[in-house]
Amino acid sequence: LLSWLTSKSNIGGTAKAVAIGWKHFQSQSPDMDNREIGREYILFRYGNTGELDLAEICLDYFEKSEGTPLDLSWAIILTENDNELDYVYSNSDEWKKIINTYEKEDIVEEPFKETEKKIVFNHRPATYKDFDNFIKTMDELWKQRQDFKVWIPLLESSNRPYVYVDKFDKLGYYRELRKCRVGYSPKQQYGGWSVATTDGIMNGTPYIMYDALYYKELNPTADFFKTNDDAIKLLNLYLNDLVHRNNMAGINLKCLRDNLVYENEMQNMLNYFDEVVSKEKRITDRS
Repeated sequence: LLSWLTSKSNIGGTAKAVAIGWKHFQSQSPDMDNREIGREYILFRYGNTGELDLAEICLDYFEKSEGTPLDLSWAIILTENDNELDYVYSNSDEWKKIINTYEKEDIVEEPFKETEKKIVFNHRPATYKDFDNFIKTMDELWKQRQDFKVWIPLLESSNRPYVYVDKFDKLGYYRELRKCRVGYSPKQQYGGWSVATTDGIMNGTPYIMYDALYYKELNPTADFFKTNDDAIKLLNLYLNDLVHRNNMAGINLKCLRDNLVYENEMQNMLNYFDEVVSKEKRITDRS
């Protein structure tokens, strides 16, 4: 199926090529949203060959979708191979394997090098996440310096002059994470997986972490703290030393990419593919 897709869809029709192209546009223009990336990819693909009629058809398919890389690859298949879609339907399991192999849309290629002096606490502002102690630590840091901000996206309203609580959709949330200098992973009442921490690391933001096994299992390459004073020393280091910050961002990102498998995310994407295939089959079935 991969050979067929490659021959029929030229350089961009396979899931592999779309995933690579998507990441290229995303890295070159990090402020573009998913819709803009998809449109640019389509115009680039068909503009190079002068097939603007196909570009219009593909754009129409893409605009009707949720705007993901999977939707983009499917729009290209629909545009270029309308008379042979039964072949794709009959090999949908193999198509899933191609997607599963090459599509890892949420992990950035490399961290932002120029970031703002922002500390992110993207956990729930609750007792079981040691939130009050985090604020106490930030108050102490604020006494030392007033050149930083703290982003707490799950807090309803700001409770300090240095705190902001801006809300975003998923893409905007990831963009804001990438701008942050460092994240903070607090002591947890219940040890376990920290989605907030992985959200940050996979977007190139390094996190200082409370010295506990549940964080060391997640990311053994991080800088760890035991006390509030330790945390403040590390935060000052990250705010002052961009070289150290960027080095740790790269190390943390590599650790996550090498060791964590996003089975649930991949399964969600494959389930969505099943839904798309089912709908398109009903639409294009000529029997």
